[in-house]
Amino acid sequence: MFGNITIGNAVTYFMAIGFLLTLLYKLSDILRQIYKKIEEHQNVIDLTYQNTKNIEKLTSVISEEGKVTADYRRRMMSDALFKCYNRAKEQGFITRRQLENFQANVQLYRQLKGNGIVEKKYIPEILKMEVRE
Repeated sequence: MFGNITIGNAVTYFMAIGFLLTLLYKLSDILRQIYKKIEEHQNVIDLTYQNTKNIEKLTSVISEEGKVTADYRRRMMSDALFKCYNRAKEQGFITRRQLENFQANVQLYRQLKGNGIVEKKYIPEILKMEVRE
């Protein structure tokens, strides 16, 4: 089988094999680069997934913080309304300015979804009081 191969043919075969090996090396280099890009994309996907989870946690914390803040504001408004109500009760009348402040605070309190004591007790009693300048 190899008896009919000339030196020229052998050189040609070796050159072809060398060329094929060079092509295979370049192909393996390209495949390594593709694999590296796939790994980078997978890392980006993993980071995106983790960031999404972190955003969900932060959203939950912010939502909870918002509830706490709203609850705090509602309590502060309730306290302000109670103080205004008590002062007017002690005075036996309410000034126009106190009434305006009371009404403005009631509006804010309603926006914060306050409980019924303001509606059932404070407002009716304040509205029955004599208004002085």
